[in-house]
Amino acid sequence: MALQPLPIIDGPKKETGAVWISGVSNAKVDWAVQVAKALQPATGKFYSLRFPRSELTVDGCKELINKLHQHSIAIRANGRLYVTMANIWAPDVVQLRHLAKSKLNCEFDCIDDAAIWSD
Repeated sequence: MALQPLPIIDGPKKETGAVWISGVSNAKVDWAVQVAKALQPATGKFYSLRFPRSELTVDGCKELINKLHQHSIAIRANGRLYVTMANIWAPDVVQLRHLAKSKLNCEFDCIDDAAIWSD
C-alpha cells in the first residue's frame, strides 16, 4: 500500500524505467504482480521487469506471465522480462518466450544473477 506509481521518464513513449523485484518464488507470484501493479504509472509502461535472485520454476514463470497479463501490467513493445533461473531446458525457454510475446508483447530471457543487473 505504501508503493506509489513511478514517474514516466520518457514522455512520448510513456515509459518508466527498468524495475527489479528480487527474491520471487512460486509462492510469491501474487505479491510480485501486486508490486508491479502498484509501481506502474496509470498511463505508462515499464522499460523492463527483472526478477533477480528468483526461485521461480517454469510453472512459476508461466503463472507470473499470465498474472502480469491479467492485471494489465505493460512492458514496452519488445521490452524484456528477465528472470534468473537455474537448470532450465531450452524447450522450456522457447515456450516461455512465446508466452511472454503473446501475453505481454515483450521478450523473455532467463539469465544469470550477475547479468541481470546490467543492460
